[in-house]
Amino acid sequence: MATLVQIADSIIRDAQGSSFALQSKFQIPYLYDLIHQYRSLVIQAYYSKTGRVHPLWTQKVYPEYNKDLQDDPCCVKFEVPSPVTLDDQTDGFLYIGTLTKNCAFRRFMDRSELAVYNNHRVTKGGSIRTIYSDGILEVYGDSLLKELMMDSVIYNPTLVSEYNIDMSEYPLDQNSIAAMKKLIFEITDNAAKSPTNISQTMTDKPSAVK
Repeated sequence: MATLVQIADSIIRDAQGSSFALQSKFQIPYLYDLIHQYRSLVIQAYYSKTGRVHPLWTQKVYPEYNKDLQDDPCCVKFEVPSPVTLDDQTDGFLYIGTLTKNCAFRRFMDRSELAVYNNHRVTKGGSIRTIYSDGILEVYGDSLLKELMMDSVIYNPTLVSEYNIDMSEYPLDQNSIAAMKKLIFEITDNAAKSPTNISQTMTDKPSAVK
């Protein structure tokens, strides 16, 4: 594995002498955005074929309790970076629960389903429940909760508080890094050869990951 900085440097080195204008396309912040985007596509493609998540893609996330977020007495809220969407029913939050991993919280994807569960006379006092929306994880069933742990495939790994952009290994295995770099060169090269704006071209999934 390699750091994000090392991956970006290798892309710049590999691009020397290529057909597209490196200086105009690969400014570092833009390149980091490309890496995150195409990492996500490679992960989605692998998951669609195998139904599995490579362990090197995941990060442990320890959301920080912030009293300023607590505006609902029914739940505890935590700010959490967005996960990779694995398919139309699954995202990258693989585990949400206690720090010791001895208790996984129940995950809801649909707010109406959560409301029924919360209001049912039998289930409303049961397991701890969670739902994620717009960067906020809501936790129901324990109003005193101050800490939790998540095993997650995060879309932008650098947003995890423990991540160090210069020192931390970028959460992607070597084979997937190679596939990601291939996609980046493919889409950037195609955009440079056509009048189509690159930002528009990037919205289409490259053929290599279909």
